[in-house]
Amino acid sequence: MDIGAYHPKLFSNTYLFYKKGWRGICVDPNPQMEKLYGQARPRDIFVNVGVGDGSKNQNQDEGGVMEYFMFEDGAANTFSAEQARKNQKEAGRKLVGKRIVDVLPLREILEKYIPKGQKIVLLSVDAEGMDVEVLKSNDWKKYRPELIICEDLEFDFKNWKKSEVTKYLVAKGYELKAKTPYSLIFKRVE
Repeated sequence: MDIGAYHPKLFSNTYLFYKKGWRGICVDPNPQMEKLYGQARPRDIFVNVGVGDGSKNQNQDEGGVMEYFMFEDGAANTFSAEQARKNQKEAGRKLVGKRIVDVLPLREILEKYIPKGQKIVLLSVDAEGMDVEVLKSNDWKKYRPELIICEDLEFDFKNWKKSEVTKYLVAKGYELKAKTPYSLIFKRVE
């Protein structure tokens, strides 16, 4: 399960697994990625929506719509107005547009695409400043991945208890096992 999948190969936390024969569900709100996933990763299911609770839409019980900030470097696209501001002011990235995008909770996507009884081995979340919101949209009683990779750009080993991602996942029964330059890796505690 890859949330904020972006490109099928570039910066992907799941492409190596795909090359080794795994298959899964890749979710990204960028409509340009759907065709690329169809070509590069045909065994995967690509879902073209944002993930989170969003603002409530009158026509849906859950989910809704959110404003999506799109940058020249698509890897920086985000639903977070704060992250979009940082991208422009601090990183010098060029905003090329905004659009309103459908957003569904993670639990709803899992309900639709995960067969009953299917275990989720890996959940990767890279949602550019919206990572905790994505995690909060899951049903943790029903869907408990064995491993979680989650981006946390603000993580600091000296103050790791201040990490919102870490606090949230530890409370859900996960243990921090490793860190990459941008992401944290958690294992479910049994």
